[in-house]
Amino acid sequence: MLPISHVFSHSIVGLDIHADEIRLLHLKKKRQKICIENFAFVPLTTDAIQDGKIKQIEVIYLAIKKLVEMTNTKNCRAIIALPGVSVIMKKILLPASIRESEQAHEIKSKLNHYLPGMSEELCFDFVKTNSTAQNENEVLLVASRSEQLNMYLTVTNEAGLKTRVVDVDSFALLRAVFFSLQKKIASAAVILDVGISGTQFLIFKNQEIIFKQHLGVVLEEFLIIQIKRAIQVCLSTYSHLQLDTVYLTNGFHLISQKMQNELGLKIVFINPFPFLDTAPAVNKESLSNLGSRFLVSLGLAMRSVCI
Repeated sequence: MLPISHVFSHSIVGLDIHADEIRLLHLKKKRQKICIENFAFVPLTTDAIQDGKIKQIEVIYLAIKKLVEMTNTKNCRAIIALPGVSVIMKKILLPASIRESEQAHEIKSKLNHYLPGMSEELCFDFVKTNSTAQNENEVLLVASRSEQLNMYLTVTNEAGLKTRVVDVDSFALLRAVFFSLQKKIASAAVILDVGISGTQFLIFKNQEIIFKQHLGVVLEEFLIIQIKRAIQVCLSTYSHLQLDTVYLTNGFHLISQKMQNELGLKIVFINPFPFLDTAPAVNKESLSNLGSRFLVSLGLAMRSVCI
């Protein structure tokens, strides 16, 4: 996987290659302020991406190329995301005696041990967690099949962008939520991001995702039941976890009060865009109506901005 690093320049694109549509958000840094230059999306056919795998590469290429033309972002630096179903995430322990510069080599040499049964060639990245242990460092290992990662990279670059970093959609979503709140949250909470192809359910604590699950497409009256089940599954592992808030991105306004009553948790709607400047050409009404669909794109583009 491409290195996790600070890559924010004066112009950056966050490209969310989602199963039902591709979303592009273009940010620029102007006088220490972050400005939305443009945004656009292109719907996809239902079988273009399945289970995180690109099945119709020509369809994806044409969609990204169209977005690049619509937003005038050819040759812009871009950060893209792999869907959570395409990556393997596992917390591992490394001896504290291993220097930071040697950690990548240590993980690579023991990748088959950390991820047994994986016969395909893998790309990986890792980040140190907030947990500490005597004589050991805990890191979050994130790996993806090289073939699948390269397909995302190739189609993005050939369509006119210059990919600099590959992220994971759930990490980008969490980053966008924190930016929207304008603060970092230490307590445990839920994030719900609804989409045409289902709902992304995340639980985080101390700014780290500790549980995630994809909830399928269901009627609104059954969604609360699925959310309750997902919370129960998480609590079966983290029995002492105390949840206090559900952060909603979109699509839940009609049942938010019922959700609050049945879950017993405070409901907070997420909208980070009032904290960003917009270029004169940006349609603010459209951004207000569609903005929540671009949270992952925003989280990608802002991954190197301190929030």
